[in-house]
Amino acid sequence: MSLRSFVHAVGILSTLVIIGCGDGEDETPPDAGGPETPEGLEISGTWESSFGATEIIADESWDSIGADFTSSSEIVRFDNEQNSLVSKGPDFMDPEKDVFSRVVWTEPEGGSFYYCTVLYGRETLSEALIDAGVADPSDPEAGGCGDGDFPWTRLSEQ
Repeated sequence: MSLRSFVHAVGILSTLVIIGCGDGEDETPPDAGGPETPEGLEISGTWESSFGATEIIADESWDSIGADFTSSSEIVRFDNEQNSLVSKGPDFMDPEKDVFSRVVWTEPEGGSFYYCTVLYGRETLSEALIDAGVADPSDPEAGGCGDGDFPWTRLSEQ
């Protein structure tokens, strides 16, 4: 193993350890008097997309139903403060294979928000968490989503 490969492997391992350890903020103090109630995903609900699909988002899943398609992904992790989530679902090119994707969104306002799939088709959860991706929400209808500078998808309450 070359020194470069070793250093890269140590870097990835260190990142995974940091992600897994946490900072203790989510833990219930011993004197709290009851179990912790975790905060749910802030964008949960049934939405209509700017592309005419119905999107049903819950803490555990994201389902999209359009005229010619249906897709479903498992939500593996989400962070309301960072407005991001990682999902796991079928690869479009090989539906027998599951891949990881990362989605970011703008703050919900006036019954709608925008989202962008910044990463798609990652083999591992680590790749979906570590890779930077492209997400510029400054003009979501014009672009800023992903390497292709696509428009963001707008979701409105149904």
